Amino acid sequence: MAIVRGRKNHRTKIVLAGLTASAVMTATRPALLARVYAAGNSFEWEKQEDVNRLGGQYTSAARSADGSALMLSVLHGGEEGDQQESPLYISTDSGAAWENVANEADPGVQNQWTSVDVSNNGQVMAATSEWGNNFVGFSGENGKIVLSVDSGDTWDDVTPAGVTDWQSVVVSGDGTKIAAINDDEYDRVYVSENSGASWTTVSVPDVWHIKSVSISDDGDTMLVGGENVHDYDTQLYRTENNGADWSDISPNPEDGVYDVKHDLSSDGTKIVAAANSYDGEQAAKVFISDNSGDTWAEETTGDVSTSQWVDAAMSDDGTVVSVLNQDEVRISTDSGATWHAEDPGQTYEDTNTWQSIDFNSDGTDAIVAGLENAYITTGASPDPSTPSVNLVNPENSKAIQITTPDGTTITCHSAVKESGLAAHAGLHRSFQ
Repeated sequence: MAIVRGRKNHRTKIVLAGLTASAVMTATRPALLARVYAAGNSFEWEKQEDVNRLGGQYTSAARSADGSALMLSVLHGGEEGDQQESPLYISTDSGAAWENVANEADPGVQNQWTSVDVSNNGQVMAATSEWGNNFVGFSGENGKIVLSVDSGDTWDDVTPAGVTDWQSVVVSGDGTKIAAINDDEYDRVYVSENSGASWTTVSVPDVWHIKSVSISDDGDTMLVGGENVHDYDTQLYRTENNGADWSDISPNPEDGVYDVKHDLSSDGTKIVAAANSYDGEQAAKVFISDNSGDTWAEETTGDVSTSQWVDAAMSDDGTVVSVLNQDEVRISTDSGATWHAEDPGQTYEDTNTWQSIDFNSDGTDAIVAGLENAYITTGASPDPSTPSVNLVNPENSKAIQITTPDGTTITCHSAVKESGLAAHAGLHRSFQ
């Protein structure tokens, strides 16, 4: 799960009610807001309808520091022999446009992508696959770790020699440190401190099957969840010195859990751990620590009964936290004190089986993927008394949000370049 960082605010000159500037709002047709506000949602969600999964299943989603860089991985899908089967999608403009870079990342190979992550500035992008076909008699290819250091323009195969079946990858804030786990060597984590140029293996004492990994912004703190060799329950372990020493920080070691989904704040001090029930009969639990896992508080996430959480995410400072089961997205914006259900597909009447979620640094921007649909946000929903709309700046394709004072009603809007203002007659009033 990517730990992703901050967004900078930029002053944007605008014009209202047929008024303009760098980004422009005009009364050109009957009012429809850019996004429909779903009752009960705290975020504005926009379905990524132009991202064609080719019949496959989304497996992982990641978002960068400022929210501009996004990634989506797909498992299976497509037609037989199609090199674009199991697409690997990236966006460098906050989701305004997506590109399938599967063939650029590994030419001629049909990878089954399992995990993605992105650095703070969106420059470093990483993806893993569990296996692939090379289209030469459809012979099998080993799973890979592929990496881009230029926002997806070019890609390198940085897979450790002889290792396959990769399940998860995470990168540090600057993208130089990478940690990955695979299903062939259950008891170790592969770690690179030079952007995949070389790798070392890190073993975790008393763990025979590592299932999850997360990393702090500076790369110094790493968490792994794995099954204990003694009792087969999943425990949570922390290292702060690249695996030389490990601490068992399991929030409920006697409760009988088989899997823990986790994420941590940028400095590694705050952690969310979503612990799944081993026997499927008791409800799964969510724990939050604000002291690097030394002590834990069990959280009540609301009216939800589940035995399995599938993902967990946390903002930079640990204020915004989310856990997913296959049916529900649960989000807290106060470090777990209160929770609410979020339904990104509500306005689209979608039925979703959730897989992955990720935030930018302050938790206002998110990306969430189900098996069949993906959604993004660009900022938390405003108070109804302060209307806002979201637009794409036609000058630079960046996402912007326009919020008007109390009492103002936005009835319609569009964005045009300043050079096109001559075509828009009417009253013009600019403000900054």
